[in-house]
Amino acid sequence: MHDMRIPLVAALFVSLVGCVGVVDAGGTPGDDVPPAGTPDAPDAPTPRLAATIDKATVTTELGTTHQFKIALTASGDFAGAVTITPSIVDAALIPVAGWDLQLDSTSVTLATNGTGLVTGTLTIPTNAVALAGTVKFDVTSSLGAVNLASTVAVTKQVTLVITQDAGNGQCIYPPNPTTNLRTGTKLRFLNMGDGTQVPTTIIIHGENGNGIPHEGNAGIATNQAYEVTLNQAVTGAGWYCHSPGNNPGNLVVNVAN
Repeated sequence: MHDMRIPLVAALFVSLVGCVGVVDAGGTPGDDVPPAGTPDAPDAPTPRLAATIDKATVTTELGTTHQFKIALTASGDFAGAVTITPSIVDAALIPVAGWDLQLDSTSVTLATNGTGLVTGTLTIPTNAVALAGTVKFDVTSSLGAVNLASTVAVTKQVTLVITQDAGNGQCIYPPNPTTNLRTGTKLRFLNMGDGTQVPTTIIIHGENGNGIPHEGNAGIATNQAYEVTLNQAVTGAGWYCHSPGNNPGNLVVNVAN
């Protein structure tokens, strides 16, 4: 079938309100009473560390990558080392298998009242089983710990983007020729040509009925997708686009239960 709406590639929607945490050194009032006429001593600043994450929620699909920006801000003359520990858990706080979360740095040393930025990168593979999780970043310093989190919801679909070269309109395929899926996943072949090639439509060819049905001859218009839901396990299901098109001979889809 054709998706007549303008699709979004690896659609990512994020909330505009991130997660914020603040920790400080606290303190208790002193018991000493200065003699009458003694000038009040200036209050010592209270060291603080604020940590924020730029995304509180993410809605996406399989086969996507997302970045999280963790901003650190020291105040009250705080300075020192800050460590960040990433994790991914489900609703029962059990680690989510298959997803990958990496930091560009696990430790930052802040100057007095300084700032720092750490980037976390979440990768969700095309054949992931989990479709929901919480990305967590535990930020720890001498002041204590701040916990940041972002919830992630995943649609069980994968989008393969196909463009066309400017010269003769031949299809340009995704860089990874092999797509691994789980049964029940919707596979979307998205025509992202710029509309200047002739013809502007492409046709998805599923070879020998091996799991990917051949698309009808009407073709996929620019910014539209040919969608199939793969409900049976298959190995090496070949495909390519034509009219125009070219078959590199190495494009395959594997579907596992």
